[in-house]
Amino acid sequence: MKRQTIFASIAGVVLLVVLALITVPMMDDDATSPAEDHPDDQTTEQEQVEDGPDLARELDEETADQLLSDYEQVFLDVVDNVDDEQYAVDFDTQQEVHDHFKQVMTPSQSQTIFLNYFEADDQGVYVIPMDGKTFINPDEDYELTERGDERYTIEQTQSNPQMGTVTFRYDIRYSNDQEAWLIRETESEQIEDTDAEEVAENVIHAIDDQDMSALADWTHTSHGILFSPYVNVSDEDLIFSEAEIANFDEDDEIYTWGVYDGRGDDIDLTPEDYFDEFLPTNLLIEPDDIYVNEFSQHGNVLNNIDDYFPDATVVEYHHEGTDEYDGMDWFSIHVVLEENEHGQYRVVALVSDQWTI
Repeated sequence: MKRQTIFASIAGVVLLVVLALITVPMMDDDATSPAEDHPDDQTTEQEQVEDGPDLARELDEETADQLLSDYEQVFLDVVDNVDDEQYAVDFDTQQEVHDHFKQVMTPSQSQTIFLNYFEADDQGVYVIPMDGKTFINPDEDYELTERGDERYTIEQTQSNPQMGTVTFRYDIRYSNDQEAWLIRETESEQIEDTDAEEVAENVIHAIDDQDMSALADWTHTSHGILFSPYVNVSDEDLIFSEAEIANFDEDDEIYTWGVYDGRGDDIDLTPEDYFDEFLPTNLLIEPDDIYVNEFSQHGNVLNNIDDYFPDATVVEYHHEGTDEYDGMDWFSIHVVLEENEHGQYRVVALVSDQWTI
């Protein structure tokens, strides 16, 4: 009995030793596995971040709005501050202008803008006088389209009497060097071209409505409008700018518009009185005839419009007169039109014609 007890005790000790030998390695494995595996996991994740493809950058509307505003502003920074000789005050060299422009545009676009609007010489940066540059307006609706490879286009269609209807398009690219979106290229497309007769009709209606602001909109920006009381145009005829015409409503100054044919005395009238006497349009809203480049001769005064404006399109609104006065109360208004830089017809002269003694 004692021998069995001893044998059982020895067997128990052996069993405990065997279990201990088996359990310790298992515990070591459990304890060390996370420590051994974790660095490998970290390395793998880091390699995935470093070696994986870059995420494509997206141009959101807020950033696009700011880019459009900045693009216009950097241009105005140069052209809005010039001396009496049209030289930029704050920029002395072409390189300084390019350095300023590169905030928002690529070097090629900067060069294009400079060649179109500036000249550099020993005196500095000369701002070429011309009609103002038109920009996409971030405050109005525009279309932002993704083209792939961190490239976008921004398009906007604008309309006004001076340029007609035009779609402007900007090509936008992301610069890794500057870590910024830049305007790479700009272009514009004329959508429609208002013909001469339609422009003339708008002008006649503007005069009839006494809407000087509308008439100013149809004025040729570079030439203004020449006003001739008779079809024999001369260098003595008055020419008014777009801004002056827009102010005719409030202009009480008496101007000498020419000399009355057959009487010899000066035509001294305010703009309002001149329009009443020499540009009566109430009977021309539905004219008896409309002539385009026909240069008809109705009275005794020689019509020399074609000689004075050889490149113009002339639309004549004609009233034949009434039986009551045997047709002697006829009159015409010749709307003389030339194309502006946008290829749009705009008024360069309003020439009156009526029976004279």
